[in-house]
Amino acid sequence: MMVQGGRKVVYFRVYSGVLKEGKRILNATRDRKERMAQIFRLHANRHERVESMGPGEIGATVGLRWARTGDTLCDDEYPIVLEEIQFPQPVISMAVEPSSPSEMERLEEALTMLGDEDPTFHYHKNEETEEIIVSGMGELHLEVLTERLRRHHKLQFRTGRPQVEFRETITKAVEVEEWMDKVMGEDDKALHICGGVRLRLEPLQRGKGLEIVDLVPEKPQVAKDQEIREAIARAVRDAATSGVKAGYPVTDVRIEILDYRYEPGKSTPQAYTIVTSMAMRKGLEQAKSVLLEPIMELEVLVPGENVGDVMGDLGARGARIEGVRDKGNVQVIRALVPLKEMFGYTTTLRSLTKGRGSYTMKFHSFDHF
Repeated sequence: MMVQGGRKVVYFRVYSGVLKEGKRILNATRDRKERMAQIFRLHANRHERVESMGPGEIGATVGLRWARTGDTLCDDEYPIVLEEIQFPQPVISMAVEPSSPSEMERLEEALTMLGDEDPTFHYHKNEETEEIIVSGMGELHLEVLTERLRRHHKLQFRTGRPQVEFRETITKAVEVEEWMDKVMGEDDKALHICGGVRLRLEPLQRGKGLEIVDLVPEKPQVAKDQEIREAIARAVRDAATSGVKAGYPVTDVRIEILDYRYEPGKSTPQAYTIVTSMAMRKGLEQAKSVLLEPIMELEVLVPGENVGDVMGDLGARGARIEGVRDKGNVQVIRALVPLKEMFGYTTTLRSLTKGRGSYTMKFHSFDHF
C-alpha cells in the first residue's frame, strides 16, 4: 500500500475467483465493506485499467478506505480470513522534532501515511514531552524513511541519535498470589478493591513471544466469571508491555492464570485489573528479569586480502562469527552481532576495504548476548 498524489493506492493479489471493477467486497480482517472503484493491471513502467482480474494476478486499486497491509478482501457472501502476515517488531528508535510547532500536524499526518505503507515502521508521541519517537528495523531503514519525509512531504525536522529497542524476559519460573480487600480514596470517590489472583510465570525459548493461558477452573457460582477472566487476561497483557527491569516490553514468557479468589457482593472486574497488575509486578521481580537486546544476522562481502581486518573489527564489536565461504573473487563472512554495535558500520567497512566491501543485515532475535 502506498500514498500517491494524495490517494491511497492498494496493491493486491487475487488468490481465487474473479475480481470485477465496481464490485462490493468485504474486508474480512476488519469486518468492513467497501467497493473496488477501479482496478489496474501492473506493468514494468505503466498500469492498465481492466474490468476484471483472476487467480494469481497482481493489481492495484484506489479508494479503499479501511484496507491495510495483510488484510483479506473477499466476497461478502463467502467470508474468509487468510492467515495474517507476521511482521517483525521494530528494533531501533529515534526522536524526531519538527523545526517549528506549526509543522507538528503535518509531520504526524506524514508519519501515519508511512506507517500505513510499511507495517514494520511505528511511531508514537510522548504526551508528557511532546516528543515523537519513530521506530524501525535498522539504522538504514530510519534513514530512508526520514529522507522520504524531507523529499516527498517537504518537511523540515531534527532527529536524535538512534536508540536500540530492548526487551525483557525472566530467568526462572515462579508462582505468585496477590490479594487485596481495602477501600481506596475517600467519601464519594472511595473505591472498594476486593479480589485475588494466582499466576505462574515461566521462561520460554527465544523467539516464542508472550503466551497467556487461562487455567482457572469453571466457576458457575460467579455471575461475572467471564468478565473477571477477561479483566485478568487484559491486565496481564497490559502489565507485560512494561517490565520491571527498565520498562521494556516483556517477551518469551508463558503466563498461566491459575485461579482467582472471589468474595460475593464485594469483588468486581475492576478490582481484578488492579490486583493482577500487582501480581505481575511481583512475579517479574521474583523471576529475575533480564534485558534482551536485538541481535542481527550479518553477511559481509569483502575482498580476500581484507578478511582479517574485517573479522578483527567484527570481533571488537562483539560479533559471533558463524562462517566464512568463497563467492567468486570475494569472501562472505556470516556473523551474529548486537545491533547496538553496528551504528556507523558502513563508514568503517568502506575504510577497511577501500570501498570494495558491502554488507546486508537483518533481524535475527532478541537475546542475552
